[in-house]
This record gives sequence, structure tokens and C-alpha cells, in this order.
Amino acid sequence: MMVVMVVALAGVLVVLFVVIVILVQIAILASRYKKVPPNKAMVVYGHRMMDGKGYLIVTGGGKFIMPVIEQYAFLPLDVRTLEIDLDNVTVDTAAGPRKARVKATAMFKISSEPTALDAAAEHLLGKPDAEIEGIARTILEGALRGLLSSMAFEKVGSDRDAVALGIQQRAGSDLMGMGLEVRSFVFKELAIKG
Repeated sequence: MMVVMVVALAGVLVVLFVVIVILVQIAILASRYKKVPPNKAMVVYGHRMMDGKGYLIVTGGGKFIMPVIEQYAFLPLDVRTLEIDLDNVTVDTAAGPRKARVKATAMFKISSEPTALDAAAEHLLGKPDAEIEGIARTILEGALRGLLSSMAFEKVGSDRDAVALGIQQRAGSDLMGMGLEVRSFVFKELAIKG
């Protein structure tokens, strides 16, 4: 009788042990499944993917991250506001070249377009927001200075929407090369100095 109880207790302990092992494995696997919110892109890296790249970009849904082999990081896809304040911009006026002050607001984001996301993964992954904003600012300021130096100031003042579109077009390819895109560009102030 005692032997039967010991065997039964051992059987219960074995079943309990197997159940605990299975639950621990399920918990470990569940912790490695990463969900991607709609305002982010997840970059999975660590081994060569099927397309030959060393990373995979996941937007929406989720992905199981293989333990030890793969790691992941997120790229934020939300819109950011960038204030641009340029002093001493050379503009062409009827009276000749003059210096102007320009204030504008740009809305930009990491692009959701697949080739741009690849560029963003390569150029922006792991960079702090301030550095990403600095990259966008440098490109937009250069495009703004270039466009304003090549147009008559009177035209800039009278058709700000066309100038804003021109800046988006001029900076667009440089920004897209970094994985960024301009959503809007609005002048707040445009004035001749002195």
C-alpha cells in the first residue's frame, strides 16, 4: 500500500514538473513576441534575412524574435515639428542683394515608404531625436538658403505656398536619402533686414 502511494506521488510530481516546464517555455516564447504599434517600425537584426539584407523592417503586427540570434529596435514614425530661424539669408531684391530674416515651421517624419525605411534603418537607427532633428534642420536650412538666393524676394513674399513647395521638392531627395520626408513647410516670417 505504501509503495503504491509513493509511486502515485512520484507520478503526480513528474506531471507537475512537466506542466511547470511547459508553462515556463510558453512564458519565455511569449516574451520574445514583439508587437509593433502603428506609429513605429521595428528593425529586427542579427542574421541574414531571406532578401539578403542583415535586417528586416516590420510595420504593424508583430514578430517573434529568436532568442540569442536576433535583436530589435524601433524607429518612430510620428510627425515632428521643427522650428527654423535663419538670420542673414541673402535674397535678391529689386535694389540688389540684401540680407533677410526667415522664420518657418517644418513638419517632418521618418518615411513609411519601404526604400526610405531601409535608408532610415541604416542612417537613423539608434540616433537620439535631437540628432535626427539636426539632420533634418541642416538639409531644410540648406534648401531654404539655396531657394531664397535664386528667387526674387518679391516673388517669395507674394507666393509663399509655391516657395514652400519648392523647398519640399529641393530638400525632398536629400531627406529621402536619409529616410525622412517633409509633411509640410510654412513660413511664419520673411523680412528684409535693416
